[in-house]
Amino acid sequence: MDLIASDDPLAAGKPGTVALRAPNFVAQNCDLLISIGARLDNVVTAHNPANFGRQAKKVLVDIDETEIKKFSHFIDVAVQADAKDFIETLLAEAETAELNSFPEWLSRCVHWKEKFTINDGAPFPQSGEISHFHMMDSLSRHIPQDTLVVTGSSGLGIESFYTAFLNKTGQRVFLTSGLGAMGYGVPAMIGASQVNKGRKLVGVESDGSLQMNLQELLTLKATNIPLTLFIIDNAGYASIRNTQRNYFDGRYIGTGPEAKLWLPDIVKLAGSLGISASSVSDASGLDAAVAGALGTEGLHILVVKVKKDEALWPKCAAIPQADGSMLSMPLEDMSPLLPIEELKAEMLVPLMPASYQARGLQ
Repeated sequence: MDLIASDDPLAAGKPGTVALRAPNFVAQNCDLLISIGARLDNVVTAHNPANFGRQAKKVLVDIDETEIKKFSHFIDVAVQADAKDFIETLLAEAETAELNSFPEWLSRCVHWKEKFTINDGAPFPQSGEISHFHMMDSLSRHIPQDTLVVTGSSGLGIESFYTAFLNKTGQRVFLTSGLGAMGYGVPAMIGASQVNKGRKLVGVESDGSLQMNLQELLTLKATNIPLTLFIIDNAGYASIRNTQRNYFDGRYIGTGPEAKLWLPDIVKLAGSLGISASSVSDASGLDAAVAGALGTEGLHILVVKVKKDEALWPKCAAIPQADGSMLSMPLEDMSPLLPIEELKAEMLVPLMPASYQARGLQ
């Protein structure tokens, strides 16, 4: 996500199950899709590589023959090569080729990007509970260019970051979502700080994941690295809570206070270690708290108390059916579902049968 700034006119965003709608519309409507050095895992293809860019000619570039073979049934052109070699060759060919600028296609991509923004374009409330996405919007606006950002690895808070964070020029963003290792965040921030040459580092971690390596707060104190650590506090394990609420009738186990699982007060805990810390729980103070935390010298922790029961959206999700089965949705048809006529208007290719079935239509 950090190779191209989000405000670049040619950047549509990151497609996948954890994404905004715009990049998924781009991927699903294109007629040529070139994947360079990306392994097209299930998070990107919505567990359906055959339907990813379903009417596009697909070119897969990977240095690893084994990765290419995983998609042999769905790829039109496979290129086993180093990404750098491939791009340099492509650029050399482009020097002499007659290229179309595709103004209509680029205009359509801009339309999707402008229409389907974070929160589907609706403003966030000026007071009251803080949405996960409001927090990410604030981080997008306040974290400066050329900043190293290291995040946790899993959970609703981290998924909301990678859905909604709009990276700036020069920012580097590190994570390990392919592993989903809870507790990854703070140790990774400590490691990253050792090669960041004393510059300010930004960390984003969620309250549940933090518990898995809570002792590393002692290392933060001992090293006193110039870190602004944002903790997404949704009272435990919101992603697991959502799953148990949606699919198991709210029978909560190991999710938070509702399941008799208690988490410490991070501000008080940090204070006991001599670490500067603060918190914010109302949207009216969010921007000031984020800006203040980023402006604090040295090590500072800001705990942002967000909505406890918020769900990730939009999301390419399987929809439960009356007979107990699950209906898998195509990548472009994310929940909450758009009206069928609006979806038709946005798509340049025919809709999949699942889009009609999910809405009770033939």
